[in-house]
Amino acid sequence: KDQIGTYLAIENIGILFESELKLDLRSVLNQYSKNQCLIIKTDSAIENDILYFIDSTDGVSVNLQGLSYKQI
Repeated sequence: KDQIGTYLAIENIGILFESELKLDLRSVLNQYSKNQCLIIKTDSAIENDILYFIDSTDGVSVNLQGLSYKQI
């Protein structure tokens, strides 16, 4: 049986998109995925290495270019 080792799972990533938190979401994703598997459960759209909060029309996104990820 395959194992993924240490991991962090996020189900409600929407909270991280809140502008009031003033997070650099790309840095957060990069930091938390360095030494562990980061799993994000979301219905958000990913197009051309851009993760949108909901879809490309909402104007809220994070660039995933250069980050290693798989969309399942």
